[in-house]
Amino acid sequence: MLIPILPTLILAYSISTVCFLVMSIFNRHLRKMRPGYLSTANIIVALAGFLMLVFLVIDVRKAWQMDADKYRSASFLQIIIFQLAACLLTLSRKLRRSVLFTLILVVIYCFFIFKEAIYHFFTSYSRDTLPSSWPYYHSTSDLYILVYAAVYLAICYFIAAKPSSARRR
Repeated sequence: MLIPILPTLILAYSISTVCFLVMSIFNRHLRKMRPGYLSTANIIVALAGFLMLVFLVIDVRKAWQMDADKYRSASFLQIIIFQLAACLLTLSRKLRRSVLFTLILVVIYCFFIFKEAIYHFFTSYSRDTLPSSWPYYHSTSDLYILVYAAVYLAICYFIAAKPSSARRR
């Protein structure tokens, strides 16, 4: 039950963080609280990304035990190392408050969520594809993800706004 929630949470992070960064360009109050918001949002998504990584390692280990020749691929190892590096770099306070690092994290996590769709897109130009079987492919882009993004934005905003209101007193 936890596994389908993690990609949705990461996609909600991506949408809400990009929306917050766009809104902070136009609003001075949001610009002031941007480091706190980015820190909170990046820590939450790093935990979700780490849990997703743990489930990926467990699935790959089970697959290796079932059919060793078929699933021994360097791509699994590259994905695991790349996602682990993204999670570990988020522990740095200076990096997780950076706008550029946050945008890089958004791209990395979106790549991990949509890697199958990206693969289908690029392989569709080959003569050997069977696009007739693609209706069975279901994307994660549903309307409820926008609701999750709004809730994620509100939670991170209120967590980041709490210390700034306490400092004014």
